[in-house]
Amino acid sequence: MRRVLAAAIFVVLLAGCGNKAPEAPPRRAPSATTTPTASSATSSAAVTVPVMPEVARSHTEAGAKAFVVYYWHVVDYVQQTLNTAPIEVISATTCAGCQAGIEAMRKLARRHSHLTGGAETVSSLRSEAVIPNHSVLVAFNLTNEPQRVDTPGKKTVLHPGGTTNKLMSLLPREDGWIAGELRSQP
Repeated sequence: MRRVLAAAIFVVLLAGCGNKAPEAPPRRAPSATTTPTASSATSSAAVTVPVMPEVARSHTEAGAKAFVVYYWHVVDYVQQTLNTAPIEVISATTCAGCQAGIEAMRKLARRHSHLTGGAETVSSLRSEAVIPNHSVLVAFNLTNEPQRVDTPGKKTVLHPGGTTNKLMSLLPREDGWIAGELRSQP
């Protein structure tokens, strides 16, 4: 199975997201069973779109934290399958960094790149601000497993993995949340 784009590339590109309000809410991703967080390439037939937990749809502190965890499960899915549709529907269209990350994954898919490793783990979630019917800021640690990106005709890229502090802005929408901004913190 083809997997693309090291999580490190995705996170770097997402870091450029702006804080503008999203355009009209995008369509919802198709529902399916939960996704494994494999550390090596697997058959795309065995990987399914993660299902958003019901709590992640609620406009509460718990809902915001659950959405952040869900978001990174979707990133894992996208890397395993090359299907960017699920991340597109939960990322603001006005987030230039988000859209650049999505396009980078598409580019690696066109190049038939393969990714091994790179699964993400979210921990130490802390809500920085919760304002009903407004954006929510969630701080968290993101740990990436080491990963390898192989692209035909290109030099293999190795990412050592590691943990970074992140801050994600979530914007409410009728069916839950959308990622409005993502950045690294000191």
